[in-house]
Amino acid sequence: MFGMHVPDPIERGEIRAESWYFDNVKNGVATCVCGKQFKLDEGDFVSPDPYAPPVCPDCFQEWFDSIQKE
Repeated sequence: MFGMHVPDPIERGEIRAESWYFDNVKNGVATCVCGKQFKLDEGDFVSPDPYAPPVCPDCFQEWFDSIQKE
């Protein structure tokens, strides 16, 4: 157990973001949590987490509409 490196929160966030990218992005096209594919530069974020994955424009619009009703 001694000598084992425990990543700090920033390292864990970077690892999570890189893992998402390698698993979900091919040639600039990402797969959303809903399963739709979208150009990565057209995605947006629904979380203030700097390492959160982007979502497709449809999911972003659905989220945005839901918070406008509150």
